[in-house]
Amino acid sequence: MQHGLAGEYVRQVQQDKNGYMWVMTRSCLQRYDGIRFLDLYTGRGVLPQGFIREILIDKQNRLWVSFENDILGYLDPVTFKWHPVKLILGKGLAVRDPHFFESNDGEIIFACTGKTFLTFSEEKHEFSEDYNLFKLPAGWNFISLWQDKNQNYWASTYGGLVKYNSSKNTLSYKGHNTDADRYIAMTEDLTMIQNFFIDQNETGWITSWPATTGLSFKSIDIKNGKTRKRELEIYDGLKGEYYTIIKLLQIKGALWMYGDNLLALYDSTNSRFLYVPKSAPGKFSISYDVVNHVYEDREHNMWISTNQGLYRYTAANKQLRSFNNYKPGNKETFTVEVTDILETTSGEVWISTWGGNGIYTYDTAFNPVYSKLLKDDFGKKAAMIWSMVQMNNEDIWWGAQDGWLWKYDAAKKHVYSFQPALAAQHTIRQLAKDAQDNLWMGVQGGRIIKFNPATNEWLLVHKAGSSVNRMIVSQKNEVWVATDYDGVFRIDAATGAIMRHYTDSLPEGKKLLSPGAGDFLEYNDSIMLIVSAGLNTLNLHTDSIRHNYPQYEIFNLAKDAEGLVWASTNLGLMAFSLRHEKPVLKYDQRDGYSNFSFSIAASGSISNGTIVFGNNHGFLAFNPEMLKRDVEKNIAGKVLIAEVYVNESSLRVDSILKLKRLKIGPGDVSVKVRYTTNAFKEPLPVYYMLEGIDKTWKETSGNSEVMMNYLPPGKYLLKAGIMDENNQVGSVTELFVEIAPRFYQTEWFYILILLVALGILFLLDYYRMKRKEDVQQLRRNIARQLHEDVSSTLEKVNILSDIAIIKHETDPVKSREFIAEIKMRSAAMVSAMQDMLWAIAPENDSMKELVKRFHKYVQVTNNRHNVQIDFAADEKVSKLKLNMQVRYELLLLFKRSLKFLMSVAVKEVRIYIGFEKNILYYIFQFVNEAGDTKQLNNFFSSKDLNDRLKKLNGETTTTVKAHITETIFRINV
Repeated sequence: MQHGLAGEYVRQVQQDKNGYMWVMTRSCLQRYDGIRFLDLYTGRGVLPQGFIREILIDKQNRLWVSFENDILGYLDPVTFKWHPVKLILGKGLAVRDPHFFESNDGEIIFACTGKTFLTFSEEKHEFSEDYNLFKLPAGWNFISLWQDKNQNYWASTYGGLVKYNSSKNTLSYKGHNTDADRYIAMTEDLTMIQNFFIDQNETGWITSWPATTGLSFKSIDIKNGKTRKRELEIYDGLKGEYYTIIKLLQIKGALWMYGDNLLALYDSTNSRFLYVPKSAPGKFSISYDVVNHVYEDREHNMWISTNQGLYRYTAANKQLRSFNNYKPGNKETFTVEVTDILETTSGEVWISTWGGNGIYTYDTAFNPVYSKLLKDDFGKKAAMIWSMVQMNNEDIWWGAQDGWLWKYDAAKKHVYSFQPALAAQHTIRQLAKDAQDNLWMGVQGGRIIKFNPATNEWLLVHKAGSSVNRMIVSQKNEVWVATDYDGVFRIDAATGAIMRHYTDSLPEGKKLLSPGAGDFLEYNDSIMLIVSAGLNTLNLHTDSIRHNYPQYEIFNLAKDAEGLVWASTNLGLMAFSLRHEKPVLKYDQRDGYSNFSFSIAASGSISNGTIVFGNNHGFLAFNPEMLKRDVEKNIAGKVLIAEVYVNESSLRVDSILKLKRLKIGPGDVSVKVRYTTNAFKEPLPVYYMLEGIDKTWKETSGNSEVMMNYLPPGKYLLKAGIMDENNQVGSVTELFVEIAPRFYQTEWFYILILLVALGILFLLDYYRMKRKEDVQQLRRNIARQLHEDVSSTLEKVNILSDIAIIKHETDPVKSREFIAEIKMRSAAMVSAMQDMLWAIAPENDSMKELVKRFHKYVQVTNNRHNVQIDFAADEKVSKLKLNMQVRYELLLLFKRSLKFLMSVAVKEVRIYIGFEKNILYYIFQFVNEAGDTKQLNNFFSSKDLNDRLKKLNGETTTTVKAHITETIFRINV
């Protein structure tokens, strides 16, 4: 494992409680989850500056780190918070080659190699010799420490081996063996002890390096009181190469040793070390000059830290056993191909072989036994056996090379053989028995033969187009025959009729994946599994075939009690669930096995639940329940969140986990969550469900990632877990995600919009009502004004009428003048009433209509007074929005001005109405030769005109040039 490492020279690894591996190089700590490394370089924010010397993760999940310059402390591996710890050194004491040690009860000890050790005080938060449980003899400088299962501390020192008995509070060493300890007694001659270790067999292993004699490595057998020098044995095993021993440790019962140019496993059977080559070829080899550290994780994987990278090794699973064949009382191994497995009613397990060794017999624990049924020399007589079957009467039949058929007669306790004529001296590849205890045979040449032992009747049922690979009889008493390249035959055992012939040439959904087949498994009364270029699932009710796992070359099938299908394949041992698209479990070279050259049709199940698959050198045996239990015990039970990215920016997971929910947005948001199970041997697939969107659990991508792109605003619950073979997800990891809406997608925005809309409606209604009220008020004002004008006019008319009547007889001329004035005032009143009625009419509620009124009045005036009046108006005037009162006043101003000009006998008039910069212009140009100049001046400066202009917020200017007068009314609108 080199890709992703901060440096090739790896010094140490540790595993935290969440299963993350922490990898130490000189200047970096890396957290590894099986997919990616998270780098923490020294001096870059989290860790102090300096080279790292040693790390340790204790029982409280603290990651202890020691730096050069006597800096040390611990890192919280969840929050990444650094906690410095004080180191109190005695006078003249310097830290050299330090390392951490944790006792069985959680005491943290900091070792200063060559000097002393210091214990950590949880209360004072410091390391000091004052907190040590025991003191070493004077002058015995400390080197290393180890604690056994009985809580005894063993200190390796310059002076020798020291034992501290914590239960008795006693110290034992040479010359002072208080406990009369045998290990102390047998090592009194040694000094400069480097390390000491006691294995599970109570054998002591001690390394010393006295200055005068060089490296010494001994094993101590306290049972017989003997020691054995082993340094030269190792030297010879390494072919004379220099080596040092750093440490010994036990992993899954196996004793390992490592150091410079050294990585070795102890073979307790032959009492010797087996050495791992330094640079062996192959995918699963290891390269090293120095093995710095070996660590066992919670799955019992070995992590090997070397100067050439980090390696992970999985020791062979004890529940998965590989056997060569043995004979009882003989240690010689027979590496021949296994062809069949049979458990007899007598409790023996028979293993048939091909290649000269016949049948081997074992008990159900696969210890070689002498058969109660066969003679000792039987294997020499029937050398090449292919298949075995035991009948209801306990007779055992087996087929062999060249058409030989053998029978063990249970009644006569005798074995005999013969060559059936129908076999035509072709190898009898397969045997099976049907419900009527008939014997069925499949022959090399493709013949399918039925034999009735009761009547001694032989019948050739069918001749297939190629050799028979496998034959079984189903619960429905149907004979299933798999051939090499002529498909699969389904035969009625009672009648011998061929019910179906399955080949690869049938229509889609009915055909096999390849021309031939290798094995069957009757999964239940509805499903038959057929090995044919993968797994072919045949529905016995619909006769339809579904194809699975075409990428695997499968040899044999077996089903366990929970319904998992176990298969021997070209890539190792696998377990399938019919509900999953991928194997549930896999075992290969990484599990300590290398021979997966399995034999076709070589499988069997033992009554104790053990499944056996034969291969070209022996057989593989395992109890699936124990194997699954071992896997479940080792794998992480909970899915962890390893990384979270929002719009490709990484977020700190520890900070997210502290929150009740991850709040992000607003805007277009993409969220990527990567999960880990921290199961390194065989990472299980992680399944997820986004609650509210996904209806079923979905498998994550290859890196256990979930992508959520551009989710709409809202609250989401992302769930993840591991799915078992029953499609049930166990412990679920939850992440609440809340994507904030944009401001215009929020509830308050909609409420605000609603309020604004209501406000607008209110304002519109208010202004509508106000405008209506204003119009009504205008109409009332106009009506009042009309009323006042009419009243005033009528009153004057009434007075004039009275005077005219009085003067009628006395002064007829004067009377006519009064009548003329009455007529004028009546006409003016009528005109005023018409103007008012026009102004308040809704259809005239625009300046466009007012301009039309101006045109009409000009035409009437032209006709009445026989004058030349030119009138023009800017188009912008017609577009003005002015209220009724203003329009009425503008109308009166226009009419009275024009009427006055007519009254002073003006003959030529030009009128222009314009609009510019919020100013409405009335421009009157006229020739005043015939006009009364004094009256003109009086009119344009009259109080009545100025009051009317004041109402309109206007003013007037008059200029005279020669005989032309120009009067401009400026009205601010």
